[in-house]
Amino acid sequence: RIFSLDDLSSPVKELQFNGEIEEIEDIKYSPDGGLMAVANKDGSVYVYETKGYKLIKQFQVGSTLWTLDFESDLLAIGGENGKILLWN
Repeated sequence: RIFSLDDLSSPVKELQFNGEIEEIEDIKYSPDGGLMAVANKDGSVYVYETKGYKLIKQFQVGSTLWTLDFESDLLAIGGENGKILLWN
């Protein structure tokens, strides 16, 4: 749990990315809650396990990212180049 709806004045957990991510465009959790994907404006995507928030995958898609989303076992990524990329 990242935050409590009972008290939005302070997060339950604050994640530090140690300079990896500078301009977050989008964040999504997988349907089972086990993964969190973060889209950086520079075209980088970071995938973390939510247990301990350990980085498990990082890749570059080559354009400014606008959105990402999980659908079952796929991660869909859309950016300014007009393409939708699917990763599993």
